[in-house]
Amino acid sequence: MQFRLIRENRKSIKIWIKDGDILVKAPRFAPLFLIERFLQKYKDWIENEVARQRQSQKRFETGESFLYLGNRYILEYTKDELRFDGKRFMAKKVTKEDFITFYLNAAKEFLPK
Repeated sequence: MQFRLIRENRKSIKIWIKDGDILVKAPRFAPLFLIERFLQKYKDWIENEVARQRQSQKRFETGESFLYLGNRYILEYTKDELRFDGKRFMAKKVTKEDFITFYLNAAKEFLPK
């Protein structure tokens, strides 16, 4: 199991999993064998959490659903840039950054100027 180790002035070991990457924060002088033993103890939980996060990551494919204004809408591919027609999202090729831009622009319509 690969992980990134950060040593800090702390008293306990912390496991943090983000986007399938494992980050371990440990006390500055904790021996490596204790950190590895701790990881072994929680190995099943770590593997389950990594798998869950990887499975829940968006792939931005046709048929995938995205939240907008409290409802889920399906993404369909068209020849246009990302847009929302009231029933579905449509785009030729879409990325996470495209959705971030869309959500930010949509939020500006609801925020006072």
